[in-house]
Amino acid sequence: MIQLLLNSPLASTALLGIGTMFGGLVGVVATTLVKGRISHHFDRALEEHRAQLARHDRVSQLAEYLAFAWRMQNMEDMSEDEAERANKMAFELSLWLPADVVAELGRLHQGGNFWDTVFRAREWVNPGDPLNPDLVIGHDTKANMRKRLEGLGLGDTGTGNGGVTAPDFLPHQ
Repeated sequence: MIQLLLNSPLASTALLGIGTMFGGLVGVVATTLVKGRISHHFDRALEEHRAQLARHDRVSQLAEYLAFAWRMQNMEDMSEDEAERANKMAFELSLWLPADVVAELGRLHQGGNFWDTVFRAREWVNPGDPLNPDLVIGHDTKANMRKRLEGLGLGDTGTGNGGVTAPDFLPHQ
């Protein structure tokens, strides 16, 4: 009797339908798994890319403030707009920088060493990646360079800059 039912056209059609349905189900499951893995991979890569962009923006903010602080060292006074800009940058940085880096930035305005601040910030940005202080360059005008050289006690030997040709950069002092 079972043999008779299996040999009927209706049974063959039913078995063919079940086989097709099972094959389709396996295909859907396989496709879903592959799409899920691909999606997970690209979601993770996109998240890493977003994190890198956010980090780059933060490092850019810090670099902009350090450049402004470098310039402020040579200012007799600053305009209200410059003071407002400096405050805005400092406040933004203080909201996300580690407390010790914020404290180091604050020491700049109390006569702290600019390069110590730069190196402290660099340690935060690139932990475990030491940089030789002699390789750091800070650009400045020749007039400001002369002031710095005179401040280092290099005196004036008639050239107006202590006998040293003032380049447009300053190595770490």
